[in-house]
Amino acid sequence: MRLLVACGAAGAISAAFSAPLAGAFYAFEVVLGAYTSAALVPVIASAVTAWLVARGLTHQSFLMVPGFPSPVSVEMIGQTVLIGIICAFVSILVMLAVAFSERCFQRVTLFSGFVRPILGGLLLGGLALLTPTVLGAGHGAMQILLVSNPSWLLLTTTIVLKILASAVSLGSGFRGGLFFASLLLGALIGQLYSVVLTGPFPTLALQPGTAAIAALAALGTGVLGAPFSMVCLALEITGDFSVTVGAVVASSVCALIVRELFGYSFATWRFHLRGEVIRGPQDIGWVRQMSAASLMRADFENALTTMPIGEAQKLFSPAQVRQVVLRDPNGSYAGIVAAATLHSVTNRDDDPLGSLAQQQDEYLLPTTSVREILKAFERSEADVLAVIDRADHRVTIGTLSESHVLRTYGEELERRNQELFSR
Repeated sequence: MRLLVACGAAGAISAAFSAPLAGAFYAFEVVLGAYTSAALVPVIASAVTAWLVARGLTHQSFLMVPGFPSPVSVEMIGQTVLIGIICAFVSILVMLAVAFSERCFQRVTLFSGFVRPILGGLLLGGLALLTPTVLGAGHGAMQILLVSNPSWLLLTTTIVLKILASAVSLGSGFRGGLFFASLLLGALIGQLYSVVLTGPFPTLALQPGTAAIAALAALGTGVLGAPFSMVCLALEITGDFSVTVGAVVASSVCALIVRELFGYSFATWRFHLRGEVIRGPQDIGWVRQMSAASLMRADFENALTTMPIGEAQKLFSPAQVRQVVLRDPNGSYAGIVAAATLHSVTNRDDDPLGSLAQQQDEYLLPTTSVREILKAFERSEADVLAVIDRADHRVTIGTLSESHVLRTYGEELERRNQELFSR
C-alpha cells in the first residue's frame, strides 16, 4: 500500500508540473520516508510514465519568471536566507490557521455533516468577491501573477486572503491539501519581498523571478516537508540553475526552522489527523500506539505513607526492590521512594515513609504517548514514574522506567526501519 501511494503521488506531481524528479523525490520524502533500491524502479517508472503521457496530451513549457536571474553572490545568498526565514514563519502560520479553522467548524455543532461545506463555500465566495485571485489554482494562476507586475497591495491582499481561503476550505471539509496553495503563496511572498525592497534599495533587491522561485521552494518545503522535491521542482519548472541556487538556500533554512519550531510537516500532520494507515515517513501511528499502558509494569511494591521508615526498611530489601510507590490512606498516589534513599536514612525509624516521598506531582496517564513520556522523564529528571488510572482518581496501576522506554522505543524503531528497507 505504501509503495502504491508513493507511485501514485510521484506520477500525479510529475504530470501536473512536468517535473518527474520532483514527483519521485516527493514520493521518497513524504510517503516512503527513505530512498531504497527496491522502491526506486517503480517510483521512477511511475513518474516518467506520467510525464510522457502528459507531454503527449498537453503542451508543456517552462514557467515564465519576471526579470533576469539575480547573479549568485554573497548578497543574493544572504537575501535568500532571509526569504527562507520569512517563509518558515508563514508556513507555520498557514498550518496553524488550518488547524484553528477545523476546530472552529467542529465546535459549531449546528454546522455538522453536509452543512459545513455549504458554509465553507459561502465564506470562500465572499472572499472571492473581494479578489478572485483567492480561487486561483494551477499553472495559470501562478503564471498570471508572476508576469502581470502586481502592486504590493494586490500581493499582500492575495497572500492574506489565500491563507484564509485555504484554511476555510480544509476546515469546512473540502478534500485536498496545501500543495499548490503553498507554491502559489511562496511565489507571491517572493514577489512581495522584491517589490518592497526595490523601492529603498533598487540595486540590492533580488529580481522578482529569483525571489519568487526561492520563496516558492521554501514555503513548499515548510508546508510539505520535502526540501529535495521543492528544489527539483524549482529547477524543472524554470530550467534555470542560477535561480535554483536561491531555492536550495531558502529551502534549507526554512526546513531547519520549521522542524525546530513546529516539528513536522503539514502532509505528515494530515495523515496523522485523518487516522490513515499511511501517516507519513515518521509513522506517527506506531509511535502513538506505544503508550504508558502498553509499556508499564503492573507488578510493583507499594506502601502507605503512614508506614514507619524502620518497618519499611525491614520489609523492602534493597537487593530486591528498587523503589516503593506510596499511597495515602485513601488509596491515591502519593509519590515514590527509591530503595537507596530509604536505606540511607538513619535514626528516623518512627518517621512516616511519606516524609521521603518524591515525584508526588509527577506521574503518567495510561494514554500518554512515548514522546510525552520521554519529555516527562526529562522534565522530572526521574528514573521511574508511576502510571495512574486517571487524574481525578490517582490510583497507581503501574510503574515505568526511563531505561525500559528508551530500549523499547529503539528496538521498535530499528524493527520498523528494517521492514521499510526490506521492501
